[in-house]
Amino acid sequence: MQDKLKELLAIRDGNLSMKEARKFGIAATTVQRLVNQGKLIKVDRGYYVEDGHGIDDL
Repeated sequence: MQDKLKELLAIRDGNLSMKEARKFGIAATTVQRLVNQGKLIKVDRGYYVEDGHGIDDL
């Protein structure tokens, strides 16, 4: 996983939006590759959570 992405996931407690990813220079193809590898879970359009972090219903 890219260092920038690791840093962003640490700041955001394992949560990621594509909007923030783009600001950090992380390509959509990188995010999709991590989804395909099971390292990120897509929770909604443009929103992801790092595998191992819980997803709570509000």
